[in-house]
Amino acid sequence: PVVNEFNAFTKHNFRSKITSGTFRMFNVGQGNMSSLYLNGDNTPSFIFDLGCSRKCKPAIDLLSTGLNNNKTFVIISHFDNDHINMAKYLPNSGANLFFIIPEFLLSTDIQKPNIQVLLNKIKGNGNNCFIVPNDSIVTPILGFDGLINLYQGASIKRDPNQSTNENSHCLICNINVNNKYILVPGDSLYGDIFTNLKNPLQPNYALIPHHSCNYTSEIPTSIIDLSGLKESFTFCTQHRSYHHPNKTHFDNYRINDAKLVRLTRNMDLLKVFDDENLIDDTFYCVENSDYYEWNL
Repeated sequence: PVVNEFNAFTKHNFRSKITSGTFRMFNVGQGNMSSLYLNGDNTPSFIFDLGCSRKCKPAIDLLSTGLNNNKTFVIISHFDNDHINMAKYLPNSGANLFFIIPEFLLSTDIQKPNIQVLLNKIKGNGNNCFIVPNDSIVTPILGFDGLINLYQGASIKRDPNQSTNENSHCLICNINVNNKYILVPGDSLYGDIFTNLKNPLQPNYALIPHHSCNYTSEIPTSIIDLSGLKESFTFCTQHRSYHHPNKTHFDNYRINDAKLVRLTRNMDLLKVFDDENLIDDTFYCVENSDYYEWNL
């Protein structure tokens, strides 16, 4: 894919047309795949990541047959397999897709099989892709007239258990629908990416990243103010080799009785890495459901 000019984005004035929105998180297990539907449309305007470690039929159906002629933006936070391995279900050609991806850190990463699949899908569906350069530190990088602001991750790893540098460069989305805010990170939230923010982000809903914020530390309220948080959602499954999920994730988001939501399959348990006592009684568990939604 090529680095396109930003002109394609400025033609989409979403804000003046929005009356309602639904944010849907699919039951994909470890990873992330979520989508934003506007004004009751059955086709999402945005899809966030394409990762899956368990089969989820509604997610697969959406990617393979559910994307019609309406334009859908696909935002990839980073290139770990649990964020891109469902790209294989996208149509090989003919879909009206526009991809937003971070710049690759290493040229050798492009040769990885799942990344090749993603790149071929981009090429086959019009080669519409905006690559966010690694040196784009000024925030926001992209803005859809206030609907979505997109930020880039830090230049170094803060969590010693992160698998690659890719997840410290992840793209982070802040969504605003009718003044209800959703924070959608990739794998991590790092304070130094928000140094240019005039005001802290104030999410009402949030996805909890696999890797913690500055690792084992609280989120500075000057960066992210969680006082208005109503619900948060975790895609984490137990994965001890990467030390996630980590207790500090959930400590940050357990504020003002905000609900922590997770989807389960056959009553599978989630044990938090550094606190064996913090298990499913901490969460609002939705059993054997294919997705969970926030209506905005």
